[in-house]
Amino acid sequence: MVTKTFQIEFDGKIYDVFVTYKYQRNIYFYFKNGSFSITCPRGTSNKTIFDGLNKYGPRLIKRVQKDKLKSYSFEEAYIYLFGQRYELKIADKFVINENVVFCKNNEDLEKNIRKLLVNYLNNSVRKYEGLMGIIKPYKISVKKMKSRYGSNSLKTHRLHFQLDLVHFSFEIIDSVVVHELSHEFYRNHQRGFYSCVLKYCPNYYELKKKLRNKVYS
Repeated sequence: MVTKTFQIEFDGKIYDVFVTYKYQRNIYFYFKNGSFSITCPRGTSNKTIFDGLNKYGPRLIKRVQKDKLKSYSFEEAYIYLFGQRYELKIADKFVINENVVFCKNNEDLEKNIRKLLVNYLNNSVRKYEGLMGIIKPYKISVKKMKSRYGSNSLKTHRLHFQLDLVHFSFEIIDSVVVHELSHEFYRNHQRGFYSCVLKYCPNYYELKKKLRNKVYS
């Protein structure tokens, strides 16, 4: 087994690369703990390794960053709140100070960002209920959902929102609020539903694309 190390740059950041040559047929790329590990067949050229890194490296970095955000982990040492990036630092009390979020641990972080999102959603929902002429105020809940960012239960008159919305800008969150409130008038996504959405959120499709691609700001 032969190994070598070097460095590569993506988006202005330098990453260590560890290459291991083995008696195998395929080449494999991994990204863990802030560095790349590659296992490849003996005799693999430098060009093949660099071409593979340039192709897969940014994707691997992005995938790890998404996973860390979803588990609210300190390993990547940052989080997005309402479209703005903050450093994460450990402290006894939850505090947001300029570009730094201080908190005890993952549980403390999740509890407090849930409160932040609920407070914002209460204001946003009340605002758009007034604009859209919705008389009876909706109840609001925030929870973890796998396949959607929001839902509207007309039976219980309650709006459910995905906790991950807290990462996105206010404008993107508002687009989800408008979408769910539009179900007050159109139960499904039938003809007329998106006309209602676009009336109160003209750039809805642009914001929906950001939401789908996890562009937070």
